[in-house]
Amino acid sequence: MKLNSIYINEMLYQRDFHTIDENSAKLFASSIINNVSAKIKVENSVEKAEGNPTEVGLLSYIIRLKNYKELLEPKQVARLPFDSAYKYMASIYDVPSENKYRLYIKGGPDVILPRASTAYSKQKNFGLTEEKRASFAKIQGDMAEGQQRTLIIGQLDIEASRFKSVAEKYNNELNRQFFDEIIEKNIQVVALVGIIDPYRKEVPDAIKKCKQASVLVRMVTGDYIKTAIAIAKEIKILNDLEAKEALQRVREKEEIAKSGHVGNQFEAEDFSKIYALEGPEFRILCGGYRETVEGDGEKRTIKRELNNSELFKKVTKNLKVIARASPDDKFLLVLGLKETGSIVAVTGDGTNDAPALHCADVGLSMGIRGTDIAKAASDIVLQDDSFSSIITAIKYGRNVYDCIRKFLQFQLTTNVVAVFMTLMGGVILNDAPLNAIQMLWVNLIMDSFASLALATEAPKDSLLNRKPYPKEDNIITPYMTLNVITQAILQITILTVIIFYGDWIFNVPSDRELSHYQWNDVNGYHFTIFFNIFVFLQVFNSINARKLRRSEKNVFSGIFENYLYIGVQLLIVFGQILMVEVGGRAIRTKPLTAYQHLLCMAIASICLVVSYLLKLLPYGDDEGEEPGWVKSALTRKSIRLTNRTIPLSIKKK
Repeated sequence: MKLNSIYINEMLYQRDFHTIDENSAKLFASSIINNVSAKIKVENSVEKAEGNPTEVGLLSYIIRLKNYKELLEPKQVARLPFDSAYKYMASIYDVPSENKYRLYIKGGPDVILPRASTAYSKQKNFGLTEEKRASFAKIQGDMAEGQQRTLIIGQLDIEASRFKSVAEKYNNELNRQFFDEIIEKNIQVVALVGIIDPYRKEVPDAIKKCKQASVLVRMVTGDYIKTAIAIAKEIKILNDLEAKEALQRVREKEEIAKSGHVGNQFEAEDFSKIYALEGPEFRILCGGYRETVEGDGEKRTIKRELNNSELFKKVTKNLKVIARASPDDKFLLVLGLKETGSIVAVTGDGTNDAPALHCADVGLSMGIRGTDIAKAASDIVLQDDSFSSIITAIKYGRNVYDCIRKFLQFQLTTNVVAVFMTLMGGVILNDAPLNAIQMLWVNLIMDSFASLALATEAPKDSLLNRKPYPKEDNIITPYMTLNVITQAILQITILTVIIFYGDWIFNVPSDRELSHYQWNDVNGYHFTIFFNIFVFLQVFNSINARKLRRSEKNVFSGIFENYLYIGVQLLIVFGQILMVEVGGRAIRTKPLTAYQHLLCMAIASICLVVSYLLKLLPYGDDEGEEPGWVKSALTRKSIRLTNRTIPLSIKKK
């Protein structure tokens, strides 16, 4: 993050911070350096800030000042860390020389300004009249619409007697209640700052690919709503029209608030045009959730469910941005999307993200910035903290699922044929046409080699062109069923013809009346040809199995990109020829001529022709076109984009 704008002493500075007068710069620096959790470290004689990204952006400016260490207050007596629940951080120091305590505070303008009574001016501090407050609000709005995160920096001098009185009231526990009371409405605003939180360059393209893959990205952030809308527009979560309508709605709400209108501001709200909401609005509009305790003792569980699922559906139909969100808002979003039929993936890096990460179907935590608690609550850890890694995960996930389907499509066909031919041989021929060693070889082809060949297809970008599969969808599609049945019938027919007419087709002695143990220099050719054709049928059928969709008519497309597949197929072909040529008595095979081998391959290749003709039939739609396919929406409980969070959800229609 980078400090981009400073509004101090009724002057706006944009990166020309060296022009700020000395007294103002000193006050500003003092208010920051004494109220940060980030640290300044020295590496190779160079000072560098480390810690919270927002504070790092502020400290990067402070480091440039000379003698900034002289501004450090020596006696800190209390500190309230930042929390998204109350959206500010404060530190108190004892100033005995002046018989008082000094409080430094920073936080969201919507939290700090209502508690402020004056603002700094080098001439004379001025009271925050309605006009002055409007001026601050205007500048803050301009910063926010320019994608800047806004903060108010302030301080407050507290009389020692009052400090001790309030501290005693809370038994000297200097907690949030103590800070809220000591602050009251007495803060002196030092400056309004705008911090640029640049998104990563790959994010817009990644979000575009999410949309291409029917994945809806929702952004959940603690930022001011105008900042959130501006960033969502820039990274293409919101299109221009949606961003315009979202911003218009925010302005209308601001005008209503200024007018002092009392009543239900959400009555007659057109939910279909709600693209961005603040956390409190979101909770009110969707009705929140309830908790129910079930069981006793060790079996005690807490069940959480929406108060009004229909209302939640309406509110979130087009909702893409939630600003000023608390951890509970993120959890509510994930819980609601799951309850209303969505598949939800969420990313997050903070401890507060843990409930939503745990609730999501898939929780993704950040490997670099993520806390141990967030990592423990997640299912996947993104080692590079990159949004684009989610796209990679989607591709690999879809590819793995498709590879399983390819393997099933191939193995079901092979198993059906093998079982049928073995049973038929036992009933009609009183012996199986394949002996034990040959069956072991076929089994090796069906299992080990097939899994290596079909499960190693590299994921392609084309996988993002279709919708995701629904959870309740059958792993075997109608087209796969048709393909398995057709190929099984075809192979059984071919092999049956070979058993009864193969001796005539290949002009070799018949083995139909012989058992496998009756092997000599004369017999064996017939069933060797049967064995050969059986194996080559599986080789060509594995090529068919590479394509699952009716539209993928070219089964050879991309085949040479998978070197392992080519290697396995060549191993099967040469292994088969080697077994036939030199197997002899051990395998019960006879050497075949080159012509016979080629004729076996030609007969087996019929399954390629049948597969192509099958795809011309108007049966079995492609994935994503059949009824029941889900539309996806990545509701990521927190995909950290800079330091905003984005939910991803797969939403079913």
